[in-house]
Amino acid sequence: MFKKKLFFFLIFLIFFYLGACEDLKDNNNEIEINNNQNINPNNNGKDLEISGTWEDFGNKTIFDNENFNTAYGQSSIVEYDNSGNTFFYQMSADDQYNPGKYGKLVWTEIENDSFYYCLIAYGKETLEEAKDDTATADSSNPDTGGCGGFAWSKVTKFVEKK
Repeated sequence: MFKKKLFFFLIFLIFFYLGACEDLKDNNNEIEINNNQNINPNNNGKDLEISGTWEDFGNKTIFDNENFNTAYGQSSIVEYDNSGNTFFYQMSADDQYNPGKYGKLVWTEIENDSFYYCLIAYGKETLEEAKDDTATADSSNPDTGGCGGFAWSKVTKFVEKK
């Protein structure tokens, strides 16, 4: 009787161990995918070229490889392409107007510590919808238009005031 109980106990431990290892394997893969979601092969491992703290009419705008923060809200950068001056983002779940929605942002080259950006797609249900959106922006005169009927947003490198 003791040997039979020991046998079933050992079988239970083996299945438990195998199941736990499988869970760890799945979790590691999931974490790896989540950590690499904003890596685009076009960037060759480079950081988002507009990373940094910028200023827009006295408000800070912060870009990094993972986030886009303005005075109006925070978004997660899902994917970016420095060569195309584009990134796709997802609004935070608590955003007032587009919670959890996706969009596309384009920017101009940085000149004299400034650049312009335009949100050309927003409020999309999925990343694929944001990618498939055919809206374009015209940066030929960003101070007066070309961004969905409006001027582009201009940001200048933030300098801490002393």
